[in-house]
Amino acid sequence: MKLAIEVLSTADPIVPELVEHRDAVGASAGDVLEGVQHDDDALVAVAHGNPSPAWP
Repeated sequence: MKLAIEVLSTADPIVPELVEHRDAVGASAGDVLEGVQHDDDALVAVAHGNPSPAWP
């Protein structure tokens, strides 16, 4: 599964918009959900100065 994340500006210069693009051809729904959850957890962790969590 390929992932790209865009960071877009918004009307509020402090709050960006994050847009995720996924190419999940051949992946199961469970694989996609696991990937989304992991990536979101990683973004939150890094935004708070913590290391990105490892894949389970």
